[in-house]
Amino acid sequence: MQQWITNFQGELAALTGAFLWAASSASYSLLGQKISPLKLNLFKGLIAIALIFLTLIISDKFQTELNSTTINLFMISGILGIGLGDTAFFSALKNMGARRTLLMETISPPMTALLALIFLGEQLTFGAWCGILITVGGVAWVISERTPGAAISNVNIKQGILWAILAAIANSSGAIISRFALLSSDINPLLSTLFRLIGGTIIVILLLFFRK
Repeated sequence: MQQWITNFQGELAALTGAFLWAASSASYSLLGQKISPLKLNLFKGLIAIALIFLTLIISDKFQTELNSTTINLFMISGILGIGLGDTAFFSALKNMGARRTLLMETISPPMTALLALIFLGEQLTFGAWCGILITVGGVAWVISERTPGAAISNVNIKQGILWAILAAIANSSGAIISRFALLSSDINPLLSTLFRLIGGTIIVILLLFFRK
């Protein structure tokens, strides 16, 4: 059992992350009706920074010797994926609900794979290309269908789709930068997440300031 977990720890982590993301998205969808996407993202970032910082202290996993380039890459990744990507995601949730938004988010992995092919040279198999086409086709099919009794207007749907596409682009770009930074360093994953959150929270604060 332990050997099986070791062999598939990446897949298990991805599935766990997907489950937690789906559960949190349902909560964000409710909160988004009362709080603006920028403020919701700010509160999420501040709470996450505090919890991760506390976890690093308790587990004693702070790294004192860190490459400034690696830190900058993670912060840029956070600006794109967390600061801009999550704000766009919350806007999509507000406009077209959790079901459609999470469905649109399924185009993020294919987009990430294409960016990895372009910038990291990671090759895609024939099956991967088929999966990308099936995913994009399925998303387009379901999004275009009319839901009887839906209280969401066509205008909101179009705005939600636009926000969801922007969120997928930002998240994919952030993931590629994080991947590059992880390959070039041995930084603790939790610490890398902290730097991403800090970068994302900083850009959200700036956006709130300029918005006023």
